[in-house]
Amino acid sequence: RPPHTKENGKFRSGRAAATKMDDFSKEVVTRLYRPPMIIGITAALMDKYRETVKAIEDLEVIPIKKEDFIHLILQDRQLSYSILHQMATDRVRADEKLLLQAFGTVRMKLASTLLELYPLYESNGKAIIPISREDLANIAGTAKETIIRCLSEFKEEGVITMEDSNIVINSAKKLNELRY
Repeated sequence: RPPHTKENGKFRSGRAAATKMDDFSKEVVTRLYRPPMIIGITAALMDKYRETVKAIEDLEVIPIKKEDFIHLILQDRQLSYSILHQMATDRVRADEKLLLQAFGTVRMKLASTLLELYPLYESNGKAIIPISREDLANIAGTAKETIIRCLSEFKEEGVITMEDSNIVINSAKKLNELRY
């Protein structure tokens, strides 16, 4: 499957990240997707692509034509509610991330980012996150070198462990306490 897709659709499997680029070609991750989330809602409703969606691991997407998607949401109240709920949740997260970017420390940004990734990879109370330091920095909205230094601090403090290049979170509790 190609690493980039601009087609509206629903994920069957895999994980993806929505990104935006600023005027200085700095990329920032704006949203993380996992099954069964729907990608491309904004594009379908606004007739404009405002983000790029990249696969962060192998994924499978069920494509849906824009016309069929709009017909579905106009006919199915439960689907409409689900989509509105997803959009509202995304908006609240974006507002929280904006506040964190404006006023949060790097440690707070990294802790929040790891907590955002935790449910995507959690299994039996533990998450093994296979993410590049560059992608992690893009999600956190800070420099890669700063993320590497902060990850080392988290490791020394026992907040995370490492398995090869993967970040291991054994308990989200310590990370949650670092967010504030």
